Amino acid sequence: MQFDSSDVESNKGVVLVAAVLGCIPMVVLKALFFLPLVSNGNSPYCRHYANQGLLLLILDLIFSAVGWVCSKVLSIIPLLGGILSWLVSGVLALIVLVFAIINVIHAANGDKSGIPIIGGIELIK
Repeated sequence: MQFDSSDVESNKGVVLVAAVLGCIPMVVLKALFFLPLVSNGNSPYCRHYANQGLLLLILDLIFSAVGWVCSKVLSIIPLLGGILSWLVSGVLALIVLVFAIINVIHAANGDKSGIPIIGGIELIK
């Protein structure tokens, strides 16, 4: 399903900037998910991709917390604990990156598709 082509064309730049910033592994840059809302809060396209950016930010924060807890729990195992902790954190970071890249692709195409698994959650209406 697609958004209105005139809505996509007039707002694609700011939506893509916010979506690409979501690919960078820094929570501060992911926090700029609201840029499309500031640009044009009445646009369904902007609201949808601001929502997707917020979901990615929340997912990144949750995965970071899980990675931190894993590192603390697994640190009791010499050597192997560090390796397992690194692997868990890496896999979680990779999941967030893949979801962010999928979000950029959908935004560039003007699709109404959300990111996998959590994309249907609507926090910004």
